[in-house]
Amino acid sequence: MRLLVTGGSSYLGRHLVPLAVQAGHTLAFTYWQNQPDLPGTAIQLDLRAGAQVRQTVRAWQPDGVIHLAGSNRTTDLAGLIIGGTTNLVHALDPACRLINLSTDVVFAGDAAPYKEEDPPAPRHEYGRCKASAEARAAAHANQVTV
Repeated sequence: MRLLVTGGSSYLGRHLVPLAVQAGHTLAFTYWQNQPDLPGTAIQLDLRAGAQVRQTVRAWQPDGVIHLAGSNRTTDLAGLIIGGTTNLVHALDPACRLINLSTDVVFAGDAAPYKEEDPPAPRHEYGRCKASAEARAAAHANQVTV
């Protein structure tokens, strides 16, 4: 399978990318600022740049995308998390499957463990941005798993 992993330099990306390559997938991963030393094709990508996202997806033509990118260290959380996810979803071919990883901070934080059906109730900006991005991605439910 031809995969594109966003957020290859993230904690999860640094573990997932080598496993996917080892499993036999043809893989490209994106990073924003610091290119990690990982197997596969490295692509520097700012998910906030819609044209660049579309060009990257068109050039790589993935069968599936695993969306890990995000940051709590930027002053533009909404642009990166909400805008980036929206750009990615809109760039995908209808046959391409997207797995959008979530976080428990979309919930209130007082009733763990959570179920997928629990309503979002984020208490800070990062959680609100992630919840909004998930809702936008889920609107394309035929090709998105959150």
